[in-house]
Amino acid sequence: MVEGRRNPVGNSEGPRARRKQERTVTILLVDGRAWTREALARALEKAGRDLRVLPFGSVAEMSQANLPSGPAIILLNLTGIRLLHPSVSAAIATAAAALNGAPVVALSDREDGEEIMSAIDRGLSGYIPMSLELRSVVEALRFVAAGGTFVPAEPLLAGLALYEPQNPLRPPSVGTAPEGASLDELTPRELAVLDLLRQAKSNKHIARELDLSEATVKVHVRHLMRKLGAVNRTQAALLAEHLLS
Repeated sequence: MVEGRRNPVGNSEGPRARRKQERTVTILLVDGRAWTREALARALEKAGRDLRVLPFGSVAEMSQANLPSGPAIILLNLTGIRLLHPSVSAAIATAAAALNGAPVVALSDREDGEEIMSAIDRGLSGYIPMSLELRSVVEALRFVAAGGTFVPAEPLLAGLALYEPQNPLRPPSVGTAPEGASLDELTPRELAVLDLLRQAKSNKHIARELDLSEATVKVHVRHLMRKLGAVNRTQAALLAEHLLS
């Protein structure tokens, strides 16, 4: 009688186990420091029961491993490295290529809005600051696994305040571009935003067109205004017409 009761239970757990495995998100953690690598792996798996963390000391080590099938995210620990450093671009590109374009997320102590957006422009699917609570980190990873791009709000909002025009009521000068206004310093993403801005598209439309969040678009617009010397988005759009024509 006991054996008879056990068999149905064992059979019913098979499909449940398979469904659980299908929902599991594999996090490929790349961190050259052994103790932080091990601590992060344990912390993430404890905080997110659906996360499976595989730690590696380098991207090369990860690319040579026998990786499981299913959703995977590459998490690069870039703590202590400036996001504008050329090595960051190389690490992002190499990591994505190693796993056929899998999303790459950076973990970093840098919270400069412009640096973060620059890294996103160079291929990151997410940026996680070390100041983010662990449960929020897990949610961010789940969001990226579902196809989203995660950017923390706080550094972006700080960037908006930093680049807010000192006199937003001053009417724009539309006759000529300010001295030194140039497209040379703009990133490819900023150029794309600028082109849509020139077409009088709203932030919501730009976000939908470029698959970005509205907060991200706002930061890009502020950076464009600062780099072009515009006092508001209207002047930025007019300058775009002048510079892109």
